[in-house]
Amino acid sequence: MASSAAARKPVAASAHRDALAFVTDEATRDAIARAMREANLPGASIIDGGVGMALKQVEPGVMPRFLLVDVATSSTPVADVAALAAVMEPGTKLIVIGATNDVALFRDLLGVGASDYLVKPLDAQLLHAALAESGGNARHAQSPTKLGRVAAFVGARGGAGTTTLAVNAAWLLAHERKQKTTLLDLDLHFGTAALLLDLEPGRGLREAMEHPGRIDSLFMERAMAKIGDRLFVLGCEEPLREHPAIDPAALEILLGEIRQSFSWVVLDMPRAMVSTQAKAFGVITDLMLVCDQSLAGIRDTMRILDFVKESAPHTRVKLIATSADGTKPKVSRADFEKSVGRKIDHEVPFDPKTVAAGANAGKPLIAIERNGKLVKALRQITVDLVGEERKGASGFFRRWISK
Repeated sequence: MASSAAARKPVAASAHRDALAFVTDEATRDAIARAMREANLPGASIIDGGVGMALKQVEPGVMPRFLLVDVATSSTPVADVAALAAVMEPGTKLIVIGATNDVALFRDLLGVGASDYLVKPLDAQLLHAALAESGGNARHAQSPTKLGRVAAFVGARGGAGTTTLAVNAAWLLAHERKQKTTLLDLDLHFGTAALLLDLEPGRGLREAMEHPGRIDSLFMERAMAKIGDRLFVLGCEEPLREHPAIDPAALEILLGEIRQSFSWVVLDMPRAMVSTQAKAFGVITDLMLVCDQSLAGIRDTMRILDFVKESAPHTRVKLIATSADGTKPKVSRADFEKSVGRKIDHEVPFDPKTVAAGANAGKPLIAIERNGKLVKALRQITVDLVGEERKGASGFFRRWISK
């Protein structure tokens, strides 16, 4: 078991990284060290400093299998645990250790994302049980504490640039925001998400949509194309003469499986699917509704907003105004917002040169024009989704678990 000083050195890339603990006293350190050895957790480390140190070290995109954090010296344990849980990935379990035996505190900690709360001095049996339930001995547990979020990009009108926004938002989430992300193109015949990234689409998506009972982690691993360590793409190009028999429950089941292992699922959803996927909208956390400022755009934006309000009232909705053809909006922003009953959240500038160059090269827009106005607008959309990056985190945690 690594000591505090040793843990600050980079771990070999081949080591399996299962566990990380932040503690405030020697007795807790010794108890956790024994439990981790007995649970046979390779690559585990224990760091001095408790939850305060964890907040400085832990970063999104580089999570171990589970975290143990000591809140005994924290004056705001619930707020600190909530901040830590906010950057956790699906599948990571958070065990909190404290000095106060308080049922109300226990419930509050569970409410903000903790898996368990253990009181000092640590009871060996309870600690072993917590580790087993949290992934140490139940390596393939199917009930992670935190499920990934689902952002559906839907165009209120065709030709609004929805696919371009979805593809590049997924790229930025994975590569700049360090979030493990799946890009899911739901246009089975004419989807272009894979094409925009120079990928060969497979047939896994059709199989999943027709036979959702076959969906599991192994199926998903085989069906997805991979770009780097954090971006996975699932799409297809079915022959026009074939008409997949989509199971009405398939998308909900598919999203449920993906969310167990990914921080984000970005959907490029054809607007024709919206009315047929009311159940799936129950798990869509963020709807990015792409609209143009026209009379037809007003009508269709209102219709989709009404549908989502009835079918998924808890879904967070953002309006993204585009001008994909470069023409002046036919309806002013003020009149558009008054008609649809809400503000436009993001405006995406017209940049046909950058979009065409990216499409022809099969590259994300950031590779074409890193600091252009279009890329800046896309970055702002990902900031809206994920939130501002936490400042001041050191590089140790990234080195500890880097591949």
